[in-house]
Amino acid sequence: MNQLKLVSLLTFVMLFWSCTSSLNKTDKPKSFQLSDSEKKKLIAEIDEMHELDQEYRSIINVGTLDEEIIKKSKELSKTASIEEYIAFTKTYEKNLKKEQIDSLFKLQHQSDYQNYKNYKKIISKYGYPSRERLNVKTDKLFPILLHPPGQFKPQEFLEEMQELLMPEVKGNRMEAESFAMFVDNIKAKILKEPQLYGTNKSFDPTTMSLGAPEIENIEKTNSARKAIGLAPLKDGEYKLKQN
Repeated sequence: MNQLKLVSLLTFVMLFWSCTSSLNKTDKPKSFQLSDSEKKKLIAEIDEMHELDQEYRSIINVGTLDEEIIKKSKELSKTASIEEYIAFTKTYEKNLKKEQIDSLFKLQHQSDYQNYKNYKKIISKYGYPSRERLNVKTDKLFPILLHPPGQFKPQEFLEEMQELLMPEVKGNRMEAESFAMFVDNIKAKILKEPQLYGTNKSFDPTTMSLGAPEIENIEKTNSARKAIGLAPLKDGEYKLKQN
């Protein structure tokens, strides 16, 4: 359970970060430009999904039902660094029992599954609603993608989302950096595997510090980065994951 809580903490502070269309035969063409009414509708839908995403997760993260602490946690999650946020969670006593946490996770998984269905509908109809397409500063859909529904095995979820999102990257509707960060986040923080693209800083909970991304093979990583339009990693910008 501590591992699950740490994954949630890390995904709270992830930064949000978009080459010719190559759509699947079953996809309908999705133009880059969205109408004002479409933007307004999508922003409202994504705001609702964001609330669902944190409905119970925000309580699990702080380990208490204290409303003031939960409120402060939500505020810090938007402004603080990962070190500052995790330091905050160590300043008070966590008093949720395992049974309570398990129940909250069960409820959150239901919300995650609803979000999963919602963003598949959005992407199928409109394409990925990036910051540029919506003309907003923050990609609120991105952190929702980082939470696989409990009904899925993480590897199955990752493979499905890669198939769904790669055409969005190729069609310039999703930022390549965002796609790469999504893949790396699932691999590193949930599957405990080396990152593919090397976009996520590694985190050492014992020293509360961030380090270079951990990858398996620099040739493999740079080939994958090139395929989606990202610049290659240079010496000092990564480290090889130790077995």
